[in-house]
Amino acid sequence: GLLTDICKPKERNGNTAVGLAFAPQSSQSALNDYLSSNGSEDEVERTLVEGLTAAGANEELAKRHLPILRFAKKKRCALLALAPELSDLETLQKGGLQSLDSERRDAYVADAQGFIAWTQEPKSKLYTDKSLMKDLV
Repeated sequence: GLLTDICKPKERNGNTAVGLAFAPQSSQSALNDYLSSNGSEDEVERTLVEGLTAAGANEELAKRHLPILRFAKKKRCALLALAPELSDLETLQKGGLQSLDSERRDAYVADAQGFIAWTQEPKSKLYTDKSLMKDLV
């Protein structure tokens, strides 16, 4: 299928990753451990789901992604945790991006001050409210 074509080893040269929108960034180490593990599949997957859940991922969603995770491991693709941290989402909902401390903002936005200023401009307000914030919650 399509995933097999995307992940053909001779064409990807090790540069293909599977991004996981449900996995908080703090779960990256659990994903890395999963990729490098050699134990029994059941045990390794149970440990992965526990690690993802401990970081704030939905347990059922993590279990539903196991076929994709198995495929990525088999094809030696990197796995990337892409979701914001739950505590950061709560802070954003209450006070916006400017309410995150600078270290946390830098984890999400390269030019945080410029981005905050842009989201506060009247011409960007509709996009910020209807698109950016909607996607974060």
